[in-house]
Amino acid sequence: MSELPSDVMCPIFVFQDFAPAYNALGFYEINMKSNYSGGVVYFNLSAKGGDRDGLFNMGVATDNGWIPGTPRDKVCLLQHCS
Repeated sequence: MSELPSDVMCPIFVFQDFAPAYNALGFYEINMKSNYSGGVVYFNLSAKGGDRDGLFNMGVATDNGWIPGTPRDKVCLLQHCS
């Protein structure tokens, strides 16, 4: 679980790799803390866990340029989404 931010206290179900929980934590990071890079970490974990909402939110994060070190690139986004 080294991918999780160290300052976040997570419920136990998150540590059981429940992908929708990662997605919910991503929303919390973005909407409550305005921590876009932290939200991307959780959306990525959710997408890797097979959650379609997490995958969609990774697309939104890519489109909005929230991924650190990654420029906004609609062409790349469309290649992954099609």
